[in-house]
Amino acid sequence: MVGLSGDRAEGLALLEEAASVGADTEPDALLLLMIAYNREGRHAEATERLRRLETDFPHNRLIALNAATTALEAGLFGTAERRLSEALETHDLRAPPAVPGEHALWLLKSGTARAAVGRVEDAQADLTRAPTVGPRDWVRGLTLRSSAGQRIREKQRG
Repeated sequence: MVGLSGDRAEGLALLEEAASVGADTEPDALLLLMIAYNREGRHAEATERLRRLETDFPHNRLIALNAATTALEAGLFGTAERRLSEALETHDLRAPPAVPGEHALWLLKSGTARAAVGRVEDAQADLTRAPTVGPRDWVRGLTLRSSAGQRIREKQRG
């Protein structure tokens, strides 16, 4: 690409401009900003971008999943657990768009959040079910390697 300096701050500033309210590029830029901010550990800023997307796309379950995952990454386990529980009750995970392994990812995130808030039995149910609902290999691996998943396997063995 010609004309871009490669400067991180400048790139984020360009994305923020592209995410201006009412801009044709707003939704795409908000998604890119959410990803960039999460990768940098700037979860509050990622959450703000997700709130804007949720306002414009209130029935989009993938935005809800990303909002809950951002809360989980920020250590806001109660918020993550609540958001995941609400979304799992209100969204049909089989409805389009079909995302391979999505149901397992929801269960991994839900099980992780529930374990973090002490809902061990519910976490166990989620993490036990996740490998059975067509997970992607990386989701299966994360489920089996998670500390909650390890505790669950130990409990099952003992």
